[in-house]
Amino acid sequence: MTTARWVLAGMLLAAFMLRAPITAVPPVLKALADDLALGATAAGFVSTLPLLCFGVFAFVTPFLSAKLGVEPTLWIAIMLLILGIGVRLIVDVGPFFIGTLLIGLGVAIGNVIVPALARTWFAARLAFVMGLYSVTLQMSGALGPLATSIGVGAGFGWSASIGFWLLPAIIALGVWSIVSLMVRRETHNQPHKGGQPTGLRHVAATPLAWIITFVMGVQSMLFYSLLTWLPTQFRGIGATETQAGLMLTVFTLLGFPGSFMAKLVTTNPRAPRNLVILFSIYVTGIVLLWIGTPATVLAGAAIAGLCQGICLAMALTFIAHQRNPADVPATSALAQGAGYLIAAAGPVLVGYLYERTDSLRPGESVLIALSIPLTVGAVYVARSIRPRHDEVEV
Repeated sequence: MTTARWVLAGMLLAAFMLRAPITAVPPVLKALADDLALGATAAGFVSTLPLLCFGVFAFVTPFLSAKLGVEPTLWIAIMLLILGIGVRLIVDVGPFFIGTLLIGLGVAIGNVIVPALARTWFAARLAFVMGLYSVTLQMSGALGPLATSIGVGAGFGWSASIGFWLLPAIIALGVWSIVSLMVRRETHNQPHKGGQPTGLRHVAATPLAWIITFVMGVQSMLFYSLLTWLPTQFRGIGATETQAGLMLTVFTLLGFPGSFMAKLVTTNPRAPRNLVILFSIYVTGIVLLWIGTPATVLAGAAIAGLCQGICLAMALTFIAHQRNPADVPATSALAQGAGYLIAAAGPVLVGYLYERTDSLRPGESVLIALSIPLTVGAVYVARSIRPRHDEVEV
């Protein structure tokens, strides 16, 4: 097994930890809020805090990787995840939010460094590797609520159920430690090293980078808002806590097919038309959630689940498809940094409106309205980018 294959395996194993510790929480949000005496707005902050970390600390990652290298930077990200999951095992408000903060910091670094790592090691197969990365994120997001639901159903408390992810995180750290040592032994070759990455200032001066950032942020806002509050809506139509968690797992699993459809809505000649169709379907799903009957909630969650997977792959592809490969790390930092700061408003805003009105409809109305500028921005980016010649078609 070559070093590059070890890097790919270790990178995907690390990426597997970039969503589950966060998506594991919503199925037990009510029990958690009751135990920690959190109101609805504060409960929304449980999902918003990691997103704030994604945004703020994403900008630190390019400087960290420039000083230490991309491989050691990913090692640090996994270690932060381990610390955060471990601290969160203590059932108290302070440790819970400190642990969540550490998890958010680890994920923020991982979010930025994995695409840069892929561009560094797999320039000739970037589309294929980014597809695998997108699928891994979807799988991680899906298994988070599933593991929590199984843990709760087996009689474990919410803390132990969301703490399950400590074990795979330790395994990921062990594998990546081996990979880092292998890479260090081959530094005399450096076959994977590219040119000096572009700085944030250069990338931030281009309007297209900010539109990509907006697209990344708003599509993430839609996803994390739904992720946080769908279990509450499921319970509102009669589902138990365990059933709501399983339904949320289905919602995230439905994103799998979309991970391989990014080309249709990004670099395909008919991408602008396909994007309009995609977001029309996505809005239809949210409207069905807004209606609020058992049948429409289930149908709406299924439709939105299918669309959110395509949107994630779309945003990641927009980030990776820079005409200058050296722009990818800075574009990733900007799009995921500022983008997740935009996304962070979603769960809290929906929670605030829910607390004020005792209904999820006002929050879902905001999500529907945001879909319009999201569609316009995505269509603009799709018209602006061109397929890279050094990528293998997936």
